[in-house]
Amino acid sequence: MLKAPGGKMSAGNVVAILVGPLLFLVGRLIFEAWVFGQLTKYCLTAVVGCLILSPVAAQLPPLAVGLLGAATITAVAAFDLTIRARVMGAVNPTAAGGASHLYGRGR
Repeated sequence: MLKAPGGKMSAGNVVAILVGPLLFLVGRLIFEAWVFGQLTKYCLTAVVGCLILSPVAAQLPPLAVGLLGAATITAVAAFDLTIRARVMGAVNPTAAGGASHLYGRGR
């Protein structure tokens, strides 16, 4: 990927680049099922999306495939932060003078 970011890729290269994000997301799903007893829809959607896009990724340059994996994990993190902030009662936890009110030390 670093040697020729705009070059052609084989199926093995796609697997090598996407296996890291997929392993992370699958591990997170297992963790959520074990600890919380439920799966988040957005994490499951990200795993399925990566698997569906894998054949298409072979047609993309290596740098684009790497960015696709990074964007997938970033999207899951953004959804997680948004949902957790809504559950805690603040859409933006840092907007109200810091996050101390989330932990019971605020006003």
